[in-house]
Amino acid sequence: MTTMAEPQVQTEPTRRRFNVDEYMKMAEVGIFSKCGHVELIDGEILTKSPDSHPQCFTDAMLAVLPDPWFPPRHRFSVEDYYAMAEAGILGIDERVELIDGEIITMSPIGNEHAASVDSITDFLVPLVTGRAIVRVQAHLRLYEQNQPEPDLMILKRKEDYYRHSAPGPDDVLLIVEVSDTSLSHDRNVKLPLYARFGIPEVWIANIPARIVEVYRDPVDGEYTNTHVCRPEETVSPAAFDDVEIPVSQFIGAVSDEKEDNRPESG
Repeated sequence: MTTMAEPQVQTEPTRRRFNVDEYMKMAEVGIFSKCGHVELIDGEILTKSPDSHPQCFTDAMLAVLPDPWFPPRHRFSVEDYYAMAEAGILGIDERVELIDGEIITMSPIGNEHAASVDSITDFLVPLVTGRAIVRVQAHLRLYEQNQPEPDLMILKRKEDYYRHSAPGPDDVLLIVEVSDTSLSHDRNVKLPLYARFGIPEVWIANIPARIVEVYRDPVDGEYTNTHVCRPEETVSPAAFDDVEIPVSQFIGAVSDEKEDNRPESG
């Protein structure tokens, strides 16, 4: 029987845009109370000129403003982010994350992406149970303006399982991002963010290239130790060098690649 391949969704993560009703609701719940001189233009919330609202700008910010003035996008805090969720501006099922004060709409999860996350989770959990916590597609708080949602994290073990406080950068042993259509965003936006906050190790499961990219030892916002693991190899977290994970757990075995549905000749 011939099966229909799932269409590849070519969608990079993008900044979320807002409508007038959402904008007005943000004002109602006090999101702009600290810096209220903003306006909504083409779905983006922009900060007006510093001349009209100088308390929004420090001397250091004013020193590097462009001339002529071009209004920057308003940056949200984690507190704002939660307030928007509580007010219903961000939907319960909406796939978004907060990166450098901007709310980013994440790419849809396709079958291959979901299968990779499930596969590595099933393989990894029994190997670190009792020593660490494996958390899947949940938020990580990186101080005031960042709350990304990695595909998978290995966290330091806590008896309350982070029930009373969200994990922060000091709690993370490993982050895994599964990247198909989001590869550019994961490499160029999220990876530098993780390095900046001292996340000790990040893996990018590069689905198109069928490899796992390993990044370790962040120094001054960059990873200084990088290498690539191929389908026939294994990869181990630096925190658990006794745990060996076949790269095929991330990208599927060769036999899992698309079936050849051509009819037999003759």
